[in-house]
Amino acid sequence: MWSGPEKEMDRIWRPNHFTPVLSVRQPSSVIKTTNHFESVDSDVTYVEPTEMPEQTVLRASKSTITFTNQTEYEKENNAEITNIFSVLDKRQIFLDAPAIIQHMISAVKEGRILELSPKMITHASMFTIKLTEENRLSVGKDGNGVWKQTSSSKTLFVLKEQDKYQIVRRDTSGKLLYSERVGNKYILCPVNPDEVITMQRCYATNVTNSSLRRMIAYSSQTLTDDDLTKWNLPIFLQYSIGNHEKTKNLRLKPHGNAKKSDRPFTSTLPSVLMQVKSHPRFLKPSTIYNASISNVEEVPWPSLMTVRDRKQVYNARQKKESNVEEYLAMMRNLEKSTSIVARFSMSRGEASVLVLSQPHMIKELKRCCINCSDQMQPSVLCNNTTFNLGCFFVTPIVFRNTAVQYRKTKKAPIFIGPTMIHYRDDAQSYQELLDYVRRELNNCSTLVIGSDGAKAIKKAVSSVFPDSTHLYSTRHVRQNIERQLMKCRTTLDERRGLLELMFDSSESLIQSKTKE
Repeated sequence: MWSGPEKEMDRIWRPNHFTPVLSVRQPSSVIKTTNHFESVDSDVTYVEPTEMPEQTVLRASKSTITFTNQTEYEKENNAEITNIFSVLDKRQIFLDAPAIIQHMISAVKEGRILELSPKMITHASMFTIKLTEENRLSVGKDGNGVWKQTSSSKTLFVLKEQDKYQIVRRDTSGKLLYSERVGNKYILCPVNPDEVITMQRCYATNVTNSSLRRMIAYSSQTLTDDDLTKWNLPIFLQYSIGNHEKTKNLRLKPHGNAKKSDRPFTSTLPSVLMQVKSHPRFLKPSTIYNASISNVEEVPWPSLMTVRDRKQVYNARQKKESNVEEYLAMMRNLEKSTSIVARFSMSRGEASVLVLSQPHMIKELKRCCINCSDQMQPSVLCNNTTFNLGCFFVTPIVFRNTAVQYRKTKKAPIFIGPTMIHYRDDAQSYQELLDYVRRELNNCSTLVIGSDGAKAIKKAVSSVFPDSTHLYSTRHVRQNIERQLMKCRTTLDERRGLLELMFDSSESLIQSKTKE
């Protein structure tokens, strides 16, 4: 019994209405598509696709697959269709997950992989692009303006022998399974989670022209040089354009503060931003920006290598690394024998301690503080904390290089040695620096060490160098005494008299050679 629309009342219903989308009975108005590009020049900004002959058979065998991504107009028996139904019948077809996977595998076997992503698209087309970190970040940055992401989906699959694959699904209990046909039955086979590859598909619509749509598909698998059994699946990129339209005359939005109002919008590649960050800090953002757009007025379509405006240069240089990236950079520097990072330590619940040193510093430290000549006294190994540098402290080791002298004063110049960067002003942090110095000096404990008399440094020196001679800085001791006298509300004349007896007179306390 027919329960649908009345006959002759709704002419959209026909006996053969439910024709599969990829059926061989397709109308002649199907748009011709492009399967792939033979080559793309990295210097050009406009890519003209190579059109393939019109396909008549769209349902192929398992070994050969032909694709379509066109807008379809369903017209049956030359009947008129109202405007509402004609809009609903317009379709923009993207490849499904199995077809994309097969396309990736075929591209790897046949070597049809582009090194770089295309910059300007004017036809419905498909690309397979080499999977690199640079391409993964820049594949969505083309010359077609701003894109708005509409949806995304994930597909799990495993690669089998002889270039075969199986779609993987997750059951109600969370296990990964795929169906394998044995005779007339399908058997559910478990899958090792380490062998599962995730394919991510991202769909986007062009903001300026909604008929221009895009799909980017990439897998989570990467190929290592020592593992040739894995497939290095490329990135799959597909553009769909409806209603026989082209984007050659597409008017796009200009850059932020571009001088030319008709200058089209182009995103900036990540490699360009990395080059901006590598410039010296003394260069102004305007200088970098003017150098990057020196020839932008002569080209009709600006390259992706163009910086957008001065604000983009400023933001790129001001962006700071996170703590994780900072720690990883320190770890990578520790692996190098020529790195200035000599020691990096961090305990549970405590801040990190970083020691910077070079081999020549240790060599000079040994010569001036330990192995000095008989005619000269050993140099004093001084350490003093520097404040007001931020949320951290800097404690350098300084000493006088007895091998050279100033012409006028005949004094040895002050050289810098190992330096510690720390976040806590406590004895444990100073012990990290002194332990490193003692280990590099072959456990020599008979040193002359100078400091400002801070309690944390005194405790660390007595713990690491118990047999050393610990001297206090005269300037720091004088400032501490003067500060304490001011707290006791002494007059100016009283303070000057006491300081003269302690430091300034010929018979002052610091000139005394005995303890009495």
